[in-house]
Amino acid sequence: MKATEKQKANFKKYYLLNKEKIKEYKRKNRKYFNEYSATYRKRNPELTKLINIKYRIKNKDKIKQSAKNFYLKNIEKIKIAKIKYALRTKYNITIEKYDEMFKSQKGKCAICERHQNTMNKPLNVDHNHKTGKVRELLCVRCNMVLGSYENSDTNKFEAYLKKHKEKLN
Repeated sequence: MKATEKQKANFKKYYLLNKEKIKEYKRKNRKYFNEYSATYRKRNPELTKLINIKYRIKNKDKIKQSAKNFYLKNIEKIKIAKIKYALRTKYNITIEKYDEMFKSQKGKCAICERHQNTMNKPLNVDHNHKTGKVRELLCVRCNMVLGSYENSDTNKFEAYLKKHKEKLN
């Protein structure tokens, strides 16, 4: 049963006159309203989806601005969350394990021994691509070189360098 335009107008007037009372009542009975809303959404998933789509279309700019404000307010938390997620999903390690590796290597690349303070990016987690086993932390340059070295025929590189080796005399 749908409400008529007159009923909608009357409700709107009532709501505007009693806005604070209604909000206070909802605050006091939050648990009930949350349960009711959850039950309603379960019973009417298609209608709920349509309502959400309409809301997102109508309030596109508001939602975009809200997301931007949230991002700017929580930028450090978001960066840390992204790092944690990447470590967990790519390498199956925690941020604490990364920090432990970092401390044991004294903040230096395991190959060239440059300290992270001299680099623009944090040390990369080096891992075996076949087994997924984590090895150590490397700078971006050493990690790229090692990746290329592992995935190629090293004998050809050695022969090439030997062929073009300059005599020091």
